[in-house]
Amino acid sequence: MMMMTDKHDPADEPDISFSEAQPDLVAAGQELMAIADPEAIELLITSMNEAHNEYSTELLFRRVSKPAKEQKQHLRKLQTALKKAFLAWHELSAEYAVAIIDCSGQAIPGDPIDIVQFPDDIERLFFGISDFLERFEPPKGPPTNWALEKAVRILLPVLESISGEPATVRENKPTDDQPEPSSPPAEFLVMILRRFEQAPSMNSILSMIQKVKEQVVPKLDPLSAVIAAHLGDHDYSVVHRSESDRQD
Repeated sequence: MMMMTDKHDPADEPDISFSEAQPDLVAAGQELMAIADPEAIELLITSMNEAHNEYSTELLFRRVSKPAKEQKQHLRKLQTALKKAFLAWHELSAEYAVAIIDCSGQAIPGDPIDIVQFPDDIERLFFGISDFLERFEPPKGPPTNWALEKAVRILLPVLESISGEPATVRENKPTDDQPEPSSPPAEFLVMILRRFEQAPSMNSILSMIQKVKEQVVPKLDPLSAVIAAHLGDHDYSVVHRSESDRQD
């Protein structure tokens, strides 16, 4: 069977949205993988939509997210600032503290600041940062195209299941030609992903297919690593520290 090459790249077609391109993609997938079962077609459509939503969401998150190393440095700076604020607050005489609390309510209307609770909140934030940094383990290794990986992990098992064939890639190393899909599921996976916005290259997609097939259990992505640091298998009972610990 002739596999798709860069001679026909879906991303080179007129600029239309994925939702507009989807009916033609589904029809192409039905023909390419000989799918006639209505349930299989429905599963295909559902998985395509899920992969596209995950891909788009991940792209948006990456645009507003900052690298873990940079965030850890920022947290340490914030922790230092909180400690200074905590110590500076306790240098204020009571009448000054009361006046400042009153002025803050006039400057920005809202619920009044609890003058007793305020320094405790600063201290809690300080130790909260300490606990988080102890638990946080950012993903190691070179940067990963998480949007692409998540989309492939959604689509790959579905395409292999409904086609009854594995998604395979021809390396073409002896001829130094570019890798190419060598089975209908791999070819159709490329077709789908090349219609996404900010579409990955065919080589990137094929490399990700191989990675996903080799690495069955995915590594934590940056967002999951943050979530795991405070929602993982930890004991979240109140940690009692001695006064000497709190002054370190």
